[in-house]
Amino acid sequence: MVNLLVLAARVLPGCEVTVGQDKDDGGSWPYAGTAGAIATMGTKHVNKNVDEAYTDSKNKIVTTPAFMCETKFHEIFDGVGKMIDGVLKLLR
Repeated sequence: MVNLLVLAARVLPGCEVTVGQDKDDGGSWPYAGTAGAIATMGTKHVNKNVDEAYTDSKNKIVTTPAFMCETKFHEIFDGVGKMIDGVLKLLR
């Protein structure tokens, strides 16, 4: 998933995505540095919890932190479900 977000950041400068949090909160977000890397490509990172999704309506991109957070699978599942709902809303 991260590779796709980096691709979006490279191809669509100015798009908005989430990989979760931009700071590691006591080990919960071990890949928090990815948010900074995305920002250096001209893309806006939006902090979200693992059970949330973010929609960039202008660029039709829906992202969720998913496995970027060390947490329980049901919380990851909830975020992925919200991402799918976001994609379906864009199709309407």
